[in-house]
Amino acid sequence: MARAKVYSESTAQEIDGEVKRIIDAAYKIAKDIITTNLDKLELIAKSLLEYETLDGQQVEEIVRTGIGLVVLDLSAIPPALRVVPNTEDISSVTVSAGGHAVYFTRNNERWIYQLVLANSAYRTAYGFPPGEIARDVQVAGRRLVAVVGGKVSYQDDPVLGPLQRDHGGRLWVVDLETGAANVLVVEGRFFRRPALSPDGTRLVAEAYETTITSRPESLGGGADTVVGNVADLWLFDLP
Repeated sequence: MARAKVYSESTAQEIDGEVKRIIDAAYKIAKDIITTNLDKLELIAKSLLEYETLDGQQVEEIVRTGIGLVVLDLSAIPPALRVVPNTEDISSVTVSAGGHAVYFTRNNERWIYQLVLANSAYRTAYGFPPGEIARDVQVAGRRLVAVVGGKVSYQDDPVLGPLQRDHGGRLWVVDLETGAANVLVVEGRFFRRPALSPDGTRLVAEAYETTITSRPESLGGGADTVVGNVADLWLFDLP
């Protein structure tokens, strides 16, 4: 059943103009995203030609590994994308509470970096023990949390390029004011994708059950950690 318009022709023109502006802005954003990530699309295409099928985790690894940091300025008309220099190979990123800075990790590194958005200056905010790999960084208030170590590997795949395969690790909580760090050790569990409450007093993370098994001699022998593929959500109250 048709309805009569309850607004004037001039209002209709304003509505049409605003709809066109939103569509044009969305088109530009989509085009910029595709252009910026064209290498990822090419990797997916090459991977499909090589392996024929890819599951969700494999696609995620292709898309998330080796990305750079892009800032979307919503105050501009139309919204504009800006690639931040010196941010290649980022594995995780989070924004500070005030939105003035971001914290990020790089593939196969143990460092947490802080980037000030106003001038693109960055520094090392924290370093974990040598030999570890940090990722899944989150910041709230003066607290920083990251997944460190565990079952994670980095390799340069001949088809996909640099890949960081992550099956979870230990949760580290860092006080950004004092530098004090605490490891939330839970036997038989590795964690992924932590999230802090806005005040930084509570932490939620995916928990995966781990089992220690013996590696076959054909693969070098020794102990191996098998990580389950079903996650529970764990809640931690932080002191």
